[in-house]
Amino acid sequence: MNPEKNSKNNLLIIISVVIVAIGSFFIIYSNLTNKQQSSINSGSVISAANKSSSVLKSADLNTGIQTLSITQNYQVPEGGQNTLKLTINLENGIIKDSSASNTSTEHQSQQYDQRFESGYKSQIIGKKLADISDVYVSGASLTTGAFQAAVAKLQSQNN
Repeated sequence: MNPEKNSKNNLLIIISVVIVAIGSFFIIYSNLTNKQQSSINSGSVISAANKSSSVLKSADLNTGIQTLSITQNYQVPEGGQNTLKLTINLENGIIKDSSASNTSTEHQSQQYDQRFESGYKSQIIGKKLADISDVYVSGASLTTGAFQAAVAKLQSQNN
């Protein structure tokens, strides 16, 4: 075989392998970036729904008020886990009051949590638990996602 031709063939093989490797890297990187962005934008609800939660129910026989409490864990982009504690008071199936608190240690999460806590209640008071589906607090999408997952759990266990 001609040594010059052999060198050219080896060089073409090396260039081809490098091009395939670079292309593969960009495809993998693009998929990871899209998955992370999807997780931040819409996957938070799914993430929150898949995390553990616990439901407590109680009723005051004198007043007829039923209290539902749930703790819902959810992931935040900083890599941590926050916890939403939600309590809903029902009277004759209608939401009369609610409280929400979050446990987060990261400052930015605390700001979003406060935004959620001050904005969600007006969207649910006076409604039936089964009718809560469109609650959204702008600027607190992950906390809202955790709230929606918690409410879905309450709805499924309160039928």
